[in-house]
Amino acid sequence: MADEKDLTKQEIIESGKKDSKAESKNDGESRGIGEWFAGIRSEFKKIIWPNRKELANHTMTVIITSAIIAACVVVMDQVFDLGYSQLLQFASRFVE
Repeated sequence: MADEKDLTKQEIIESGKKDSKAESKNDGESRGIGEWFAGIRSEFKKIIWPNRKELANHTMTVIITSAIIAACVVVMDQVFDLGYSQLLQFASRFVE
């Protein structure tokens, strides 16, 4: 079989389908802890990890999105605070 680095994404997906079919033939028999870890290890080999450029892009996307959401929360907090203050001032006219 070709080296795992030479496989295309489609070939990796298809090999994963074959492995899952073979595992489903187990019919619910209990497996040992060693087989369980071996299964986890084989699943980790199927993961397509991002390269450095993709990781940097995804990280920046998360940071920018978080900053935008934080800014929205701050603005909404200020607007609600102003509205609540105005409501209290308006209501205080009737209490006196």
